[in-house]
Amino acid sequence: MLIAGGIGVQRLSIRRLIRVWRFLRRPDVGLAPKLVALVTLLYIISPVDLLPGVPLLGWLDDAVAAALGWTLLNLLVEAAEPDGDGRG
Repeated sequence: MLIAGGIGVQRLSIRRLIRVWRFLRRPDVGLAPKLVALVTLLYIISPVDLLPGVPLLGWLDDAVAAALGWTLLNLLVEAAEPDGDGRG
């Protein structure tokens, strides 16, 4: 885990990405984690920005959405699978 300003930011790795993917495909996983993944992905690929017209800052909201969505998904995976090794 990387720490930035006191907020835990999960490091992106193939192993962690596969773990999240498998978690989201499990039938016992509720709707909330799946909605977090879907809304995050849709926001990133959508042309809508919270800061339109401001050079470079238009990309910043996508980066923040991606980081928050990824961190939240990893927290949900860790809460559901506490026996995991936690390494990415």
